Amino acid sequence: MLELNLNELGWAVTPTKGKRPILNDWCNQAIRDPSQAERWLDKGYNLAVVTGRDSGLVVLDIDPRNGGDEALDMLTQRLGPLPHTVTCDTGGGGVHFYFAHKDDYPRKKTAHSGIDFQSDGRCAILPPSLHPDGGRYDWRHPPWEANVADFPEKWVHALFEREQGNSKILEGTRNNSMFELAANLCKEGKGEAEVHRRTAVGNLTRCFPPLGEEEVNKIVQSAMHRHRRYNSDLRGRQRVSPRQRLPVNTRAGRLSATSTWMMLGR
Repeated sequence: MLELNLNELGWAVTPTKGKRPILNDWCNQAIRDPSQAERWLDKGYNLAVVTGRDSGLVVLDIDPRNGGDEALDMLTQRLGPLPHTVTCDTGGGGVHFYFAHKDDYPRKKTAHSGIDFQSDGRCAILPPSLHPDGGRYDWRHPPWEANVADFPEKWVHALFEREQGNSKILEGTRNNSMFELAANLCKEGKGEAEVHRRTAVGNLTRCFPPLGEEEVNKIVQSAMHRHRRYNSDLRGRQRVSPRQRLPVNTRAGRLSATSTWMMLGR
């Protein structure tokens, strides 16, 4: 029996066989009619919520068979726990965490095995559907008891991007390492927003434990300031002083270009 008020939640659902939608144009044919959803369940189909803009949801899918539990534990140690939100157990040992959708969320695989991110153009199986392993999806924190939380921005960075280099950066070297990263990005001509984003990703994915957000901001500002000062000094050294602007006219009574540079070299 479906326990959701789809109209109240605003969730769009579609029938599936196993985990595969059975409607050809399932994204556009998803419905919010509880009666139709019940009929699909009565016929033995599973039910999935269409994630992304249609339902205002994204789902963080943890699959322990592919290392999802270990990846989640590692990310939690670095970033802190996920906020309390609507959550269900999948029936196959996995977990679905429901979060509010944003238009700028990536639509690609995460950088961590066993963790999937269901957003636009995807769907997530709902309770009380049957998992292929034989167990049923079941609410851990149902939507009538918990609110759908916002997904923390630092988790987005850590999920989808991994800075070059796999070595861990431990306490005592974190600040210098992150400053070096930011400074190198400045030399590559990256803009301030890109330098900040890439440095934040490096901090979250390589530093143990990560530096605080305020500390990362200070590091980026310091690297940007040094880069601007270096460029300013370089331009100053490249300027030609008025004394160096000597005539090169070879007419009588004027110094030749060769004579000019010979005198300057003395």
